[in-house]
Amino acid sequence: MGAEKRADCDSMSRLEVRPIGLKAANRFVEVNHRHHKKVAGCKFSICACKGDVIVGVAICGRPVSRHMDDGTVIEINRLCTDGTRNACSLLYGACCRIAKEMGYRKIITYILASENGASLKASNFTCEGEAGGEIWTGERERDNGVPRELKTRWVRVLNPDAKAAPEIVKEENEEEFAQASLFDYMSEEEQR
Repeated sequence: MGAEKRADCDSMSRLEVRPIGLKAANRFVEVNHRHHKKVAGCKFSICACKGDVIVGVAICGRPVSRHMDDGTVIEINRLCTDGTRNACSLLYGACCRIAKEMGYRKIITYILASENGASLKASNFTCEGEAGGEIWTGERERDNGVPRELKTRWVRVLNPDAKAAPEIVKEENEEEFAQASLFDYMSEEEQR
């Protein structure tokens, strides 16, 4: 086989990560995910492509658990592939690199207890054990189509010393927003 043909074959078989919009990522999830539906929003979404064919997507956003949502944690809310070999590990690794560059302290995700987490282990995630219950336990008691099964939480620390961004506040008599520095906030707290 000539060098030109080998290059064409390699480009078709090579997986690469590309950005993708939430709408397109959700469409892939709706068609391919075994048990989850689309998500409402995200911080970022990416896809794995083989040539010009999308073979997987990952959607990252705020943690679903409000106890985990302190501004330094990001959650992989959906990861879905068509079964292409190594696509899951590629997407998990890319999510970690992007989240680390964005300054997040750690990244989390949940899988069903019946899933083995092989791609998560390969991507240096650690299992923290069972998390949550079999179903949503909020006041609305909705059935979101997720199997009634325990989940496990997986975590990877990215930036151990990361801190949340300072809040942006608007003073009563100001027309423009001003960024409150952490120092100013601490000074006000100390005066009280």
